[in-house]
Amino acid sequence: MLSKKVVKTVSTVFVTGALLLTSVTSAEAVTVSRNTVFKIAAKVSRTEVKASQNFTLSGTVSPAKPNITVQRHLLKNGKWVVIGKVKTDKKGRWLFKATAPASTGVLKYKFVTPFYKKSRATFASVRVIPIPDAKITINPINTEMPAGSLISLLGNYSDVGDSIDVAVNQLIDDVWTPISAQATVGTVGWAARITLPMSPGVYSYQVVATTARGVATSEVVAVTVLPPIAGSVTAVGPGTPSRIWGMDIARYQHMADTNNDGVKDINDDGLPIDFAKAYSKGMRFVFIKASDGYVDPTDGTHLADDYALKFASQDRPAAQTAGLFTGLYHFPAMPDSEDANVLIKDARTEAIQAAARLTALGGYTINDLPYVLDVENGDYGRGISRKASGTAITLWVKTWLQEMKARTGRTPIVYSGPNFIANYFKPDPIWAQTPLWIAHYGCTDTKQTDGSTKCVTDTHAEAIDKLNAGRLPAKGYNTVYHVAGILQWQFWQYSSRAYGKSFGINNGAALDVNVFGGTSEQFMAFMQQLWQPTNADDYKPVQTPITLSSQYETAASDESVALLISANRIDNGGAALSGEISVTNAGQSISGLTVVPAGVGSWIVLLPPAPAETVWTLQINFTDPFNFYAIAQITTTVTIGSIA
Repeated sequence: MLSKKVVKTVSTVFVTGALLLTSVTSAEAVTVSRNTVFKIAAKVSRTEVKASQNFTLSGTVSPAKPNITVQRHLLKNGKWVVIGKVKTDKKGRWLFKATAPASTGVLKYKFVTPFYKKSRATFASVRVIPIPDAKITINPINTEMPAGSLISLLGNYSDVGDSIDVAVNQLIDDVWTPISAQATVGTVGWAARITLPMSPGVYSYQVVATTARGVATSEVVAVTVLPPIAGSVTAVGPGTPSRIWGMDIARYQHMADTNNDGVKDINDDGLPIDFAKAYSKGMRFVFIKASDGYVDPTDGTHLADDYALKFASQDRPAAQTAGLFTGLYHFPAMPDSEDANVLIKDARTEAIQAAARLTALGGYTINDLPYVLDVENGDYGRGISRKASGTAITLWVKTWLQEMKARTGRTPIVYSGPNFIANYFKPDPIWAQTPLWIAHYGCTDTKQTDGSTKCVTDTHAEAIDKLNAGRLPAKGYNTVYHVAGILQWQFWQYSSRAYGKSFGINNGAALDVNVFGGTSEQFMAFMQQLWQPTNADDYKPVQTPITLSSQYETAASDESVALLISANRIDNGGAALSGEISVTNAGQSISGLTVVPAGVGSWIVLLPPAPAETVWTLQINFTDPFNFYAIAQITTTVTIGSIA
């Protein structure tokens, strides 16, 4: 059963009384002579009405006078019977409301002004016809659609009485069987959305209405379900037209009391996710938490990241096996700092961590979306710093995005909310190059017990209704992702309140749900760039030996000297994908020295200005906190006033 509509009808039956257009007084207006001759005009709202249907009888008296009594007579068994009277208004108008009897026939009416004997009567008639049987219709639909498509069924209904229940049936094994659908019933029309089967074939549908006046069945419509198109993705989610649908998960969707101690414990293995069920419900992609930058300051452990690896290792292959496209995301731990060097170092470190995780999971496949950076505030030192300025946040995020792209060859996606973006993302060319996954939920103004109004976050059903009605994210905001007032988004997390068990989340946790903003072709374009590390050891802690090199062009007096430092693997010459350098002069730190990353495995070292014949004896030290590469060092001499 899809939807129930109760039709409330208020009617008035006039047998011995009448509805007064103006208040009735005990006598006619004394200013009107009893010898006045009135001409009465009458009309009916319907000359033919259904049994028990409401209608009106109205007219005027001429000359137009107020408070003139107009009497209504009904012809019964050959005699005129008075059944009501009304007074005219100041323009001489009068009105009776009536309800047709349950029996059929012709109602004959006479209208007179009883106090003015010289006035002539006027007549009107209404034919009462039987009430037709309840009826429901269904509009034609597209005869060919891809498997798994979400389609809309539309139609009208009539003569249903004061209630109607609507259900969609599908012909299955020669039996009309009710199927799951999303539907609404309006004043005279109905609409339902159903998901076509995944198996090709011809499928027939009809709509059944159970009403106060009996059961009505629509005609049959049929649709040919085509095989899925290779290299495409079907749009079977909410929206008008339907959008490509997806979800995002973390360990929260796994946690369960698997050791029966009464507590959902993060140390439990948790419950697996039924991705096949998610696919059958229309989901076509899933973002999975795969890495976390948080390090416990008390003991240096990476438990959040360890759990991310554990569940991503299970979920990614399971989701792809079920037919879902997958994306991985990183939850950061930005430091509370405004120091550019600190921010750049930390962002690069976390990008390296994410790239290492992608490597551990096998790199990008033909079913993978780009890696995502989750940009939102967190608690206890997690997420994006709540103390940081917009300038600091923009630098950190930009550095992570650039570093991740340099390492994997694919442009990452940034996830955030419109309020956060508006407040903290500063203008920069990076945003025009970075796809956006926007998080923005709708809310409905709700009156509280104290009389105040609070905007309560929509339920998933309410969010879907708004999507189907054309809602878009971030209206009223102005961000770096807005162009001519329109947000440029690729993915939209429109609700965090989907019922998890409906989509295969076996522990019953609530689920974040998303839609893609473009076409199937645009979605598949995200899967065009494959990537696997050239050298499998690049993201493994095996301390691969490297060699350092240093070069510069000129060392002019009283000017900064720029040295390019490179770190490359000894075995194959490949650039070191992680690590950092420090520089000293004859064992001492150098005041005014600057070290700037210059790409993967390279840095620019800027020596402070010095007079001619100054000799720098530089020791360059390379270390890698991930232990992917071994420690290395070189010594190089720079004489001011020389040419390298």
